[in-house]
Amino acid sequence: MRFRPLLALLSLTTLLAACGQETASPIGEATPVNIDGAWFVTAYQVGVEARSPGINTAAVLDLNTATVALEGAAGCGTFYGSFTFGTEADAAFAGFTIPGRSESQCTDETRAEQDLVIAALEGTTAYAVEGQALVLTGPNSSATLTPAS
Repeated sequence: MRFRPLLALLSLTTLLAACGQETASPIGEATPVNIDGAWFVTAYQVGVEARSPGINTAAVLDLNTATVALEGAAGCGTFYGSFTFGTEADAAFAGFTIPGRSESQCTDETRAEQDLVIAALEGTTAYAVEGQALVLTGPNSSATLTPAS
């Protein structure tokens, strides 16, 4: 039962992506990859320990460039917020603000995992594109995102 919100989010983003709608991006022309849509968080790091989401804590992130909003799920709950991407003085910058989350179906273990995923996203200060992956980095954190479709 706890996978229904994640599956619903993934299904909705896949359906919207299939519609082929393109929108003007407030992100700007500097972003070299289309970041709009669903992404899997395939690896993340906060502090010195690198991790991958566990089987019960699969993490997905949906970025909407038209509204600069994000929604996500990390195993036991959902979260939402906003993001920025751009370039300044030939450096790629990025940032995430995640003020809201639900933890209604979290255990202590899955809540801790979700908190680490959110901390990795909120610690982002820069990005790089490696193949189809979007690599987010910060002074003490990183996250690797791969397209969900």
